[in-house]
Amino acid sequence: MPNKKIEVIYKAPSKKDLVFQVLKTLFSVTYFKRITYTFAYDLLNYHYGYMNINKGKNVSIRPRVMFRHPERIFIGNNVRINTGCKIWGGKVKGIVKIGDNSKISPNVFILAFNHKILTEENAIINQTEYVDADVIIGKNVWIAAYSIILPGCNIGDGAIIPAGSVVTKDVPENSIYLAPSSRLINKNLLWPSKKI
Repeated sequence: MPNKKIEVIYKAPSKKDLVFQVLKTLFSVTYFKRITYTFAYDLLNYHYGYMNINKGKNVSIRPRVMFRHPERIFIGNNVRINTGCKIWGGKVKGIVKIGDNSKISPNVFILAFNHKILTEENAIINQTEYVDADVIIGKNVWIAAYSIILPGCNIGDGAIIPAGSVVTKDVPENSIYLAPSSRLINKNLLWPSKKI
């Protein structure tokens, strides 16, 4: 019986069946709950956050930037934050401060808090304590796309964080951050700065 052909017959649903399925979904309780949840989430994380952050003059924030705990987020003058970024102030006291003339590229994640692991016996999902630590980003800093800035990091004035970086330590001013796993880099990119 090797190489026996299996015939698959697909019967497309009729237009009447498709309309029935769409109407059944639209008027279901699950759909209504999901739409309500999505609307509330959008209001809380995008619109409320944007309205309550502390921002300077001439700040450009693109759509779909999420601010959590906006009362602990401080943005300087002439800052540009691109679409898809997530900036989360600390749960209790950790702040995020972004200096003047800085640029944050799309989909950057900046956190001023993180989960605290208490014991190995309890499941991670049940451990709900957090550790807050300030994130201070200096003036004239460029954080490239898809980078993650973890709690407690200070980024000095004029620093550059390349795309896809995970910043776990302080970055001196006027330097280009290189993650420990980054071994190859064009030396021409480093000439005005120092490697850390």
